[in-house]
Amino acid sequence: MSAVWNYFKVNEDDKTKADCKLCSAKLSRRGSKGSAFNTSNLIKHLKSQHDNEYKEFTHASKPTQPTLQKTLARRDNMSRDNPRAVKITQAIIEYIALSDQPLSEVENVGFLRLLHVLEPRYDVPSRRYMTDTELPKLHDSVQKHIHSLLQASSAFSFTTDIWTSSVSPVSLISLTCQWIDESFTPQRAILHAKQFRGSHTGQAIAQVFEEMLQTWGIPKTSVHVVLRDNAKNMIKAMNDAGLPSLPCVAHTLQLAVHEGLLAQRSIADAIAVGRKIVSHFKHSALAYSRLADIKGQLNQPIKRLQQDQKRVLGVYVSDHELPDYLTAHQWALMEKTVAILAPFAELTKKVSSYDALVSDVIPAVTVLFISTILDPRYKDRFFSNNTAPEAKLHLKQELQMMSRAEAEGSQAEAAEPPAKLFLKAQASTSSCLDTVFEEIAKEQPQAAQPLAAGASIELDTYLGEAPSLREDSPLKYWGVNKIRFPTLAKMAHKYLSAPCSSVESERLFSSVSHIIDENRNRLNADNAEKLLFFKKKNLPLTFSK
Repeated sequence: MSAVWNYFKVNEDDKTKADCKLCSAKLSRRGSKGSAFNTSNLIKHLKSQHDNEYKEFTHASKPTQPTLQKTLARRDNMSRDNPRAVKITQAIIEYIALSDQPLSEVENVGFLRLLHVLEPRYDVPSRRYMTDTELPKLHDSVQKHIHSLLQASSAFSFTTDIWTSSVSPVSLISLTCQWIDESFTPQRAILHAKQFRGSHTGQAIAQVFEEMLQTWGIPKTSVHVVLRDNAKNMIKAMNDAGLPSLPCVAHTLQLAVHEGLLAQRSIADAIAVGRKIVSHFKHSALAYSRLADIKGQLNQPIKRLQQDQKRVLGVYVSDHELPDYLTAHQWALMEKTVAILAPFAELTKKVSSYDALVSDVIPAVTVLFISTILDPRYKDRFFSNNTAPEAKLHLKQELQMMSRAEAEGSQAEAAEPPAKLFLKAQASTSSCLDTVFEEIAKEQPQAAQPLAAGASIELDTYLGEAPSLREDSPLKYWGVNKIRFPTLAKMAHKYLSAPCSSVESERLFSSVSHIIDENRNRLNADNAEKLLFFKKKNLPLTFSK
């Protein structure tokens, strides 16, 4: 703003006029619109009528020469290619990527003041520079690092999924990779969170998937397996692309629970009532406060409404209204449902863990079948017509092995009645799956099994040894024994690279939802992928030092 306005002000009744603060004269601003107004008439009035004030105005309007101190300070500012400036700039883009900050953070007043205190000589780059230069540079460094890691293997397993943002019109397709290096150390990397345009048909997915593999130079012959969900378009896509694939075990368990148990009308009705009750306390501060008071009186922890709240709700409903309430039959039904779902919840947690392998699936499902059928409350009543015979077959096999162990004079405790296995597991401090698993593992004959003609001595020796403990790492085993069993080790190198679920892609999209959020819904998919590359720690934090 011109210094002349120290002596004038805009007329409140007529914006085309200005009032002199010294003599109250009304002067034209020379124009009818804001863009056409100027101050030349005001300066003339100041010169002809107010000499002293005019001299002050002209002095204030002259450009001042910088002091020697300011000149030296400006000269001391670090150039962009100064080693320390480069390091600070790199740290800023890493901070933005790791902390889910917008790229406009470099324009944030508080952030700028912080940097000025820490390093006054540092000139903070613009948002455009960080977006167009530093972010691609960070992405390229990560990409080169991953390329170097991929050279250590010729067999890779992948997970993939598709995610659509709720705050931005963008869909992404994921590609995460898992493999085993020469020392039998598991390696993981995010290769893509690529924008997916158009309809999500099997043909379109197959085309995009092949493009992603080509970007990394991974031939189809190196693809051991792709873990995907059970959607028909995903199944068709992998078939069209000619890639081996498996359904996500966690997703399959979820479908089994929903279709086999939660789809029953009586259970669905009880769950609906429970949701109404939870919603009532969630949306009413008064009701929640009353419930907390009752919990305090009953010496129960004051926390959000969860299961095992029958007594608390019973006291509450005696004095206050609820939108609905569970009947005695529904309470009993929910308690049984929780008991049935417990092994499924435990199994889902196990197969979704970071270090779960596809080799964990068959033993875990076998244990799940036996655990359920040995519970006298459930037996085979909750199995479908297809799975009931399979569950019975698993149990018969275990009974045969136990009978054989008794005949061979094994210890009495090893021949414990099978019905007690599940009950012991429930009473134990360890999980029911762990307990039943250990029982089955102990019952396996440790002598060499009859092998087909031509079977190698290597395989004979491997199968003849006792199984490792369940908590032992199979990859560490092969790292130690790869010299003893070189052929089997090569196979393990390939087959144990596969996870048993596509949870890695779900974790990836969980991070994406923090990057593309309501505050950054205009962030394009390419930049989101670049930020995600470093966010998911494809590089160790020491890489850029």
